[in-house]
Amino acid sequence: MKPDLKILALTLLLAGSVLFPTLASAQDEPLYTKPNSNRVEQEREDMDIPLLDEYVFTKAVSEKDDGYVRPTVPNLSKLYWAIGKMDLNNNVHIDNFLRINECDLYLRFYHNDFEWEQIRDATREHIQSSLAEFPTTFEITNAISVGRYNEDTQAFEILPDSQISGLRRLDFTMNRVVDKGNCGNPGFIEGYPANMVIIMNRPLTLDSIPVKPQLAKLYIEESKRQFESLPPKYQIKIYERLAYLRLKIRVLQYKETSSSISGDLRAVVFGRLEGYEIYADSNLLKPLHFKVFDDRSTRRRVLKRIKKIPEKAGEESVYGGENYEESESGNPLAD
Repeated sequence: MKPDLKILALTLLLAGSVLFPTLASAQDEPLYTKPNSNRVEQEREDMDIPLLDEYVFTKAVSEKDDGYVRPTVPNLSKLYWAIGKMDLNNNVHIDNFLRINECDLYLRFYHNDFEWEQIRDATREHIQSSLAEFPTTFEITNAISVGRYNEDTQAFEILPDSQISGLRRLDFTMNRVVDKGNCGNPGFIEGYPANMVIIMNRPLTLDSIPVKPQLAKLYIEESKRQFESLPPKYQIKIYERLAYLRLKIRVLQYKETSSSISGDLRAVVFGRLEGYEIYADSNLLKPLHFKVFDDRSTRRRVLKRIKKIPEKAGEESVYGGENYEESESGNPLAD
């Protein structure tokens, strides 16, 4: 039976009849930063135009149910154990795992030597028995700028500032732990880099989005609708068409820890790019295109999830649902 850290903590507190609140986990930054958002928002401010909620997407993307999770600090802390980076005999590694995942427990008992040793032992047992359940598959999402639709190729151009060419080394910073602090102590957490550099098994190139005309027309109309309330000259000036890329990566092995120019620590890992999805909306509910690499089980998970995407009342089932069919090209409406 896996030791329950919360039950252990309650037992230690029983003499004082004190109950503590639900254990907190680390807070994380929104999942993506919209391209050119500072420029666009400054232009809106200069022109005294109110922000449109439909245009300035600020809601963090929710995790899907296909097993690919967000690279939050708690999820990364579990990954590092799963891929053999950490040492069960290292008390600092154990303490900081609790600091990340059981903050209230850490703050309440860390300086109580006798109780803390019991908590450490229980945590070691918990980690050992949970290794197979710790996440190793992650989603990396980002907004991309989309250009015009080419009827001959049946694809949208991806604008140069968002194009990807032969990408093998994915270096990202999504968790700004230095700014927000970690369980009462600002700064880095020893042994647990807050971000990763992923060396992928295959290069990724992405300069266009294949989309059938029926779906392309719907996407274009929805993109235009966000700007219809603005004067025509402003519609032209600030119009921007966005799509949302979701990379799906399985982390396989830890290599080393490196430091960026700014001093941020990153775990360098080897990973397998298992596929990607491109959506019309920031909530990742309206798929435009998907691709799965050499993994039939992964493809089945993608199709199973896509077919469960809910439709809005009165909206034609074009983006998802039964009209989303598997094809070699990875296009949801391919013949």
